Amino acid sequence: MIFFTNRLYETLAVASVDTEEGLKLLDDELNQTIKTGTAIYTAKIAKNDISAEKVEAGSFVFVPNFKNKIIVLEVMDVYDERSYKKIIAEDAGLELLNSDVGDHKMKGTLREHILATIGDDSDWVIGLDEIGNSKNLTLEYTGISNQTKRIVQIAGRFGAEISYDFIFDGNEIKEKRINFVKERGKDTARRLEVGKELKDVKRNVSITNLRTAVLGVGKPHKETIKTTKTVKKTIKVEEKPNSTKHTNGKLDPFINWFQARKGRVRYSMYARMGPNSYDCSSAVHFAAKHAGLLPSNHYIGSTETLFGMKGKYLDEISRSDIRYGDIFVAGRQGASGGAGGHTGAVLDKNRIIHCNYGSNGIAITPINGYTGGPPVRFFRWRNSGAGTVSVSNSKYWTNKNIAYHDLGWTLNGLSAGQLNNWIRAKAPGSPFNGQGNVFMEAQKQSGLDARYILSHAALESAWGRSNIAKKYNNYFGIGAFDNDPNNAKNFSNSGLASGIINGAKWIAKNYYNSTYKQTTLYKMRNNNGVHQYATDPNWHTKIANIMKGSERYTRPAAPSKNKTKEILETVTENKEIEKETNLKGYKYDDGRYFVDKDGRVCDREANAIWSKPNTKGRYLSRVYESEATSQKTLFDECLNQLKKNNQPEVSYDVNPDKIPKDIDIGDRVRIIDHDYSPALYLEARLVDVTTSSTNDYIDRAVFANFVPKTSGIAERLLNLQENVQDFKYSFENQPYIMSLESTSGNVFKDDIVDTHLIAKLTKAGIDQSANVDGFIWERVSKYPDKLVVADEEWNESHKDNNEHFIELTRSDIELEATFVCSAILDEYAVATASYTIKNLAIGIYKQKEEPDRKLLMWGDVWQWEEGETKFKRIWKGDRWEDTVTKRDLELLELTPGPPGADGKDGMPGKPGADGKTSYMHFAYADSADGVVGFTLTATNGKKYIGFYTDFVKEDSKDPKKYEWSKYVGDDGKPGKDGVNGIPGKAGADGKTPYFHTAWANSSDGSKDFSTSQAGEKLYIGTYTDFVKEDSTDPKKYTWQLVKGNKGEKGEPGKDGKNINRNYIDDSKFKTVTVPKKLYDEAYNIDPSFWDTYNRQAMTLSFWFKARESKTYKRNFVVHFRAAPWYQFGTVVYPENTTENIFYKMHIGSKMMPQDYRAAQIFIRFIEEYSGNVFEIKDLKLEFGNEATDWIPSVNDLKGEPGKNGVDGKTGKIGQNLLRNSNVPIENKNYPTNIWNLCETPTTGETMTFTVKIKLEKDDKICLYNSGGYIWMGDWTKINKIDDYQIWSKTFEWKDKIQYNGVVYVQTNPPTLRLYTYSNGNGEDKNNTVSIEWATLTRGDIPAIEWTPCYADVDDAIKAGKEESEEISRKLIKVESDFKIENNNIKASVSSLSKTTERSFVNLKKDMADADVKVETGIKNYLINNYSTKTQTDQKISQEVGSIKTSLGNDINNLNKEVTEAKSMVEQTQRGVTTIVGQVEYGLNNKINDLNARIDIQADKIEAKVSKDGFSSLVKQEFDRYKVQAKNIDFDGSYVNVKGTFQTLNTNEDVGVEMSYNQVVWKDNRWEGKTFGKITVTKIVGSEYGFSLNFGHYPTGFLSMSYWNNDDKKWYSYMQLDKWNYTGNGGITPIIFHENLNCLRHSIRIGNWELVPEGDTLKIKPYDTKAGYIFQRGGLYRYYASGGKDVKTKID
Repeated sequence: MIFFTNRLYETLAVASVDTEEGLKLLDDELNQTIKTGTAIYTAKIAKNDISAEKVEAGSFVFVPNFKNKIIVLEVMDVYDERSYKKIIAEDAGLELLNSDVGDHKMKGTLREHILATIGDDSDWVIGLDEIGNSKNLTLEYTGISNQTKRIVQIAGRFGAEISYDFIFDGNEIKEKRINFVKERGKDTARRLEVGKELKDVKRNVSITNLRTAVLGVGKPHKETIKTTKTVKKTIKVEEKPNSTKHTNGKLDPFINWFQARKGRVRYSMYARMGPNSYDCSSAVHFAAKHAGLLPSNHYIGSTETLFGMKGKYLDEISRSDIRYGDIFVAGRQGASGGAGGHTGAVLDKNRIIHCNYGSNGIAITPINGYTGGPPVRFFRWRNSGAGTVSVSNSKYWTNKNIAYHDLGWTLNGLSAGQLNNWIRAKAPGSPFNGQGNVFMEAQKQSGLDARYILSHAALESAWGRSNIAKKYNNYFGIGAFDNDPNNAKNFSNSGLASGIINGAKWIAKNYYNSTYKQTTLYKMRNNNGVHQYATDPNWHTKIANIMKGSERYTRPAAPSKNKTKEILETVTENKEIEKETNLKGYKYDDGRYFVDKDGRVCDREANAIWSKPNTKGRYLSRVYESEATSQKTLFDECLNQLKKNNQPEVSYDVNPDKIPKDIDIGDRVRIIDHDYSPALYLEARLVDVTTSSTNDYIDRAVFANFVPKTSGIAERLLNLQENVQDFKYSFENQPYIMSLESTSGNVFKDDIVDTHLIAKLTKAGIDQSANVDGFIWERVSKYPDKLVVADEEWNESHKDNNEHFIELTRSDIELEATFVCSAILDEYAVATASYTIKNLAIGIYKQKEEPDRKLLMWGDVWQWEEGETKFKRIWKGDRWEDTVTKRDLELLELTPGPPGADGKDGMPGKPGADGKTSYMHFAYADSADGVVGFTLTATNGKKYIGFYTDFVKEDSKDPKKYEWSKYVGDDGKPGKDGVNGIPGKAGADGKTPYFHTAWANSSDGSKDFSTSQAGEKLYIGTYTDFVKEDSTDPKKYTWQLVKGNKGEKGEPGKDGKNINRNYIDDSKFKTVTVPKKLYDEAYNIDPSFWDTYNRQAMTLSFWFKARESKTYKRNFVVHFRAAPWYQFGTVVYPENTTENIFYKMHIGSKMMPQDYRAAQIFIRFIEEYSGNVFEIKDLKLEFGNEATDWIPSVNDLKGEPGKNGVDGKTGKIGQNLLRNSNVPIENKNYPTNIWNLCETPTTGETMTFTVKIKLEKDDKICLYNSGGYIWMGDWTKINKIDDYQIWSKTFEWKDKIQYNGVVYVQTNPPTLRLYTYSNGNGEDKNNTVSIEWATLTRGDIPAIEWTPCYADVDDAIKAGKEESEEISRKLIKVESDFKIENNNIKASVSSLSKTTERSFVNLKKDMADADVKVETGIKNYLINNYSTKTQTDQKISQEVGSIKTSLGNDINNLNKEVTEAKSMVEQTQRGVTTIVGQVEYGLNNKINDLNARIDIQADKIEAKVSKDGFSSLVKQEFDRYKVQAKNIDFDGSYVNVKGTFQTLNTNEDVGVEMSYNQVVWKDNRWEGKTFGKITVTKIVGSEYGFSLNFGHYPTGFLSMSYWNNDDKKWYSYMQLDKWNYTGNGGITPIIFHENLNCLRHSIRIGNWELVPEGDTLKIKPYDTKAGYIFQRGGLYRYYASGGKDVKTKID
C-alpha cells in the first residue's frame, strides 16, 4: 500500500494492489542504489477511483521498500494514459539536485565539509555520522556543481556511503537527514546458489583496462611567479552625475489625441463612436485608451463611468491643484448622463480642450464658463508616468558601434539577475535560463564583458540548443570548422558551466590577450585575413546586434565621483597563475613502482609480464584524471589506480532469479555456482536493488565488490580435478579467433570517409590483444589502376602501426578497398581477418546520348532504358564496358534459350510439341472477383486465392486473368477458452467452404489421379464445396495444364541457398514516427521460437531507412523485451543520408539461459529523435549466424481455420448493446432517456457508454441500471458548449445493489437510464438536454460515431429477407409462362414479354405490399438509424445487392432452362439478353409504379412519397439537389444557406435574390430588370466604417407606407422619387405625406439650420450663432453672448 500526500503532507490518495473499491495499484518499481544513496520510484495507478485525479507532479508519495521501511519521494513527472496514470518519483535526496554549489576549498572533517556544501539555510541536517573526527582532509573543487553530486564526491573521499531519510511527527516532517556510514548493510553469510536464488553467474576475464603505467592529470593549481607583461591599471574617471528632467509620460499622447482632432470632427451624442464625430465623454475615453491611461479593451463610457473610475484609474483633486493632463467632470454623479453632464481635458489652469456642442467639435476654450455644471469636479490620472525622472549619464559601451566595443570593458552594476531577465525574454526555452551567475563567473575568470560572452554563446550555439552544444557542451563553436564541424568534440566540456567559463577563458587567451590583440568583435572577424574567428562576413555584426538587445534588461550603476577605469600598462609583478597539476619532476622509486621523466607512475614487475613483444618494453599507459591540486595527492591516487589495474580484470555477471527480501541493500552474501569447475565461490555485495509491491521477490539486483573464496574442499581432490581438466583441455591448443569491426560501417558516399577498424583477437573467449607482438595492416584495392598511392606504398607506410586499430580517411580508399589485419606472435601470423569498405563517389548518367568524356571519372555509370533499347555501361578511364545487373543474370538464367544446332548450349532433350514452358501464377485478394485487396504476395488474412497458367513467366496484375476460390487453411490446434466476445453474424446457412486440389496426367483427371502427390504431374484440378475431405472423383474437379512439354536442355542453374524460418509476425513493413518521449517499436515473436530454442546462435536482420537526413549519426538499440533485456546490438544510422541500409545482428550461442523467454523484440527510439520518421522493412529473426532472405512468419501465412459447422441462427454484429439508440431526444426530464439492451452484460465487466449530447447549461449526469438505485459510478460533471459534444464514461457493470436495507436487482433484459441532475434536484429544473445518439460497448474505448445494435439490424434484415424470398418464389413461377418457339425466336420473345406482363399484373398487389415493406423495413430504417449518409448508402447497397443477387440467380436458372430447351438460344445470345432485359425492365416499371419509392443509381438518388393526389420529391444528382413538396419546413436554431438564394414564380422568374450581405429585387414584368437593393458598403478612407444602403434603380421610386384596414389600401409616409414617377419628385425628390416631428436635433436646409428648443424655433445660418427666433410671442433677432441668447423683437 502506498500513500500520496500534498506538499503539506495531507493525504490525497491511498493505492493498493489488492483493493477492490479504492485506488488500484497496477504496477510499480522502486530502485535503490548505494552509489548516490538515492531512490527512484515508478508506478501505474488505475483511474478507477476519483482520488487518482488528485495525484499530480509535486505531490509526495510514501513507499515501503522491501524491508518495509517507508521511503518518502517527490512526484516529478505524471503521464496520463486512457485508463491509468504513470508517475515517476525521486528520492528526497535528489531534491538537492536543484541546488547549485560553487568553488569549495577547505580543510575539515566530513561534517564540516558537508555543512559548508549545503549551507546554513538548508533544511537538511546530518544524521548518522560514522566517520566522525577520524579524518581531517583538505579538499578543493572548482566550478559549478549540484549539491547531490558534491556530497557524493566528498563522501567518497572520506570513504563513506550515503542515505537519506525523513523523521515525522504525525503528518509533519520533523527533520530531513543525510546519513553517512562506513558501509551500508551487514555480512549476512547468506548463500545464493545458481539454480535456486540465481539464474546464472558469468566470470569475465579482460585485459582491456590493464595498465603498467598511469599518467596522472590533476586540476590546475595556482602558483606565484614574477612576470613582466601588459596589465590593466585602474585610474579614476570623472563622470557627470545623474541629472533629472520632467516628463509628461502618457499625458502627452492623451492631449495630442485631442489636438489632432481639433476643428476636424463634429459633436454628436448619437454618433459618438468616431471617427468623424464624438461627444464629450467618448472623446475622453478614446484619448485615454490611445495614451494607455485606460486598458485597450475598456468600453467607451459616459461621465457616470468617469465618476466611477475614482480610486482605480483616477484620483480626485481640487480646482487649485489642476495641471496639464487632468480632466474635469461636470454634473451631479448619478444624474450626469446625456446633457446633464460634461467633461474634457485640462491644458493649464486657465484653458481646457474638450468636445462640446457649442463648438460642434473639439476646441480649446477658457475653463470658466465652459466646463458645464455646477458642480464641477477635477481628477488626475493614475499611473500616467508624469513627473521628474532621473537621467543616467552612465556609459553602456566604449563605442556607439558595438562591433568596435572593447570586449574587456565591463558594465558597472551588471548582475546575474539582469542577465537572467535578458535570457528569459529572448530565449525562454534556452538551457542558459537561470544561469546568469555562470556568465558573471565567466566574466570574472576571463576578464571579458559578460554581455559579450552571452551574446557570442547565443549566436554560436543557438542559445545553447545546437547539436554541438548538446553533445559536447561547446557553446562558442571552438574547433567547429566549416569542413569538419564535429572537430568541436576536441573542445568538449563536462557541463554547461564549465563550457561557458572554459570557452570564455579560451577566447581571452587566444584572441583578446594574444599577440594579435583582437580586443573587439571587428578585430576578431577582420584581422587582415589571418587568425579570424569565423568565416561569416557578418559574424561580428550579428553578435553586436544581440549585445545591443541587452540594453533593455541591464542597467549601469549610478555615476560616482569615485568611478575608476582600467587601462593597459606594462608592469613587472608577482602573479598567481594557474598551472597544470602533474607528476613531472616528482621523485619516487621503491624498486617496483617509480615515477618516470614524463610524470607516469610505472610498475616494473607488471610491465615485465604484460608489455607487448617487440616494443622494447614499452609501458601500457593510461591517463587518470583527478581532482587533486598537489603532486603528493595526485601521486597517491595514481599509485592506487595502478595497483587496481596492473593485472587482468576479473568481473562477474550475476543474473538473480528469486532473491529473498530478508537481504538488505549493502549486505554481503555468498554466491555459489557448482557448474564451474572447480565450483565458484564468491563473496559479493548488493549495491543496487529494484523491487515491486506486486511480488514477493526482488525483481532486479546488482552485485559488486566480488571476492573469490575457497570452497573448503580437500586440496587433494582439487588437485585431482585440476589434473583431469588439464587432460581434457589445453589452453595452448586453442585457436586464435580474429574479427574486424568498423566504428562507422562499410559504405560511404561522396568521399566522406571517417572510421576506425578495430581488431578483436580472442582465444577460448579471452581477449588476447595484448599477448601478441603486434598487428600488421595491409590494403588490397579493387581498382588498382585508379589509385593515387599504390597498395605497396600504402602498406609500407603503415607497417610500423602495430596497434589493434587503424584510422581510415578519404585518402585511404579509392572506390573500394579490402583491409587485411594479421596478428603477429614470434614473427608468425596467428590469425587474420579482412574488412571491405566502399567509397561511392561515382556519377550515374541516365540518358540516351553518350556523356561528355571530358567530365567523366573512372567508375561512372551510363545507362538507358527505352522500349527494346536497354544498356548499362561503366567507364574504365578510356572506354565503356557493358555491365550486367543481378536481375539481368536472373532473367538470363530463367529464360530458356533457343535450341542450338551444335549442342553447345547443353545436351538436347526430346523435342517438345511447342517447346514452351508453362507457368502457373497465384494471387490473393479479399473478394470473390479478386478486385478488392489484390496482391501477388501471400498475405495473412486474405480470403481468396486466384490462379491461372500461361507461357509468360511474370505474374499478371490483372485480377480478371485469375480464377478465384475461397481459401481456407488447415484446422489450428484447439486454443484455450478466451474472454467472451461479441458473436459475429453467421452466413446464410452457417457452413464453411473448402478449397480442394488434385493432380493428374490427363486433361480429365482420370490418369494417375492423386489428391496428395503433385510430383511431375501435368494437370491440376480444383473445386470448392462445404465438405472438408477431398473428393476422389476426378469429375468434380476443373482441370488445367500446369506443365508444358519438355523443351531443350538449358545451362545448369546456380546453386540455391537455404532460407530459414522467420519467427517475427507482421514484419514486412512499418513506418515509425517518433513521439515526444522515449518510444519502443515492438515486434511479436512466434511462441514456437522458444520451443525450438536450445541456446543456439540467432540472427536478426532488417532494412532501415530514415525519411530525412541529419548531420549526425542516430543510434537505436535492439533488445528482447524481458529482463535482463538481452541486446542484439545498436543500429548506427549514418549522418547526411536517407539510404535504405541492411542491418544484421547476432546473439551468440549459450549467451542466454535455456529457460529465457520474451514475447517481443523492440527497437528503441530516444526522445531526441522526436518527429523523425523511419521505415523498417523485412525484419527477420532466425536461428544461425547467417541472414537469409526474408519470408513471412508461419502465422502470417496461415489461412482461415475452420470446422464443419451446423446451421446457425442469425448472429450479432457490432458492439452497441442499446436498442434504437439513435432516435433524437430533447427534453427537460430528470430521467433524460431510457434505452433497452439487446443482451445483458456480465457483472464486473468493463463497459463504456458514449453519447453525442448538447446541454443548455453546465450540469451533472449519471447512469443507472434498470431504474433502481444501481448506479454506474458517481455523478459526472459535463460542461455546456455551443454544439453537440461526444461524451463517454467507462465503468464496471453492476447487476444489483443494496441501498437503505433494500436490495435492488436489474430487470431482464436490463435497461440503461441517463439522469440529468438539475432536472430532478433543486429549483432550477429547466436544463434542455438534446441527444443525437448513444452507444454502450464492451471495453474501455469510447465510440467515435454511432453504430446500430445488432438486434435492430437483424429485425430489419429479417423483414426484408422474408419479403424478398416471397418475390423470388413468385418470379420463378414466371418460368412456366415462357414458350419459345423453334422457328421464331423473335415472336417467342414478344410472347414471353406479354406473358410476363400478365404475370406481373397478378403479382401487383403482392409486389406493392412487399416493396413497401422492403423499403420501409430496410431502407427507411437505415436512413433513420444510421448516423451518416455514407453508412446508409453502404447498407442499402449491401442489402439491395443481396436481393438483386438472389433475383439474378433465378433469372440465370431460367436462362439455363431456356438454353437447354432450345439450342437456337445458344446461337442468339443477344436474344436471351433481350428477354432478361425485358424481364428486368418490366420489374423496374412495376417498382416505379409504387406510391412510395427510393431510386438509387450511380449518378443520382431520388426519394418520392405520394398520398391523395399530392406528392413530395427529394432528388439528388451530381450537380443538383431538388426538394419538391406542398409545404417545406426548415426547423433549427440556425438555418445556413451558402451561395445565392432566389425566390421564383411558376415560370421560374427570379423575384428576390439573396447572396451573403446583399438582397436584390427583380421583376419579369420589366424584362427581368433589377428594381432595388439592400447592400453593405465600406466607407472610403475609414478602416472600420461601413454603411447599410437601401437603394432603387431608375425603374421606379422608393416608398415607406402603412396599411389602412378601413379601406384596405396602402398610404405613404414618404417617397423618394428622383426620376419623378409620382409627379411630385424630380427636383425635390424627397416627398413627405405626413407631419414631420423633430424632437431633439436640428434640420439643415441648404445653408440654413432649423433648431427646435422647447416652444422656440431658431432659424440661423448653420455656421453662426446668430439668427431668428420664433416664439408664441413673436419673431426675434438674436445672437449668442456669454453662453446666453440676446434677443431683439422684430415688430
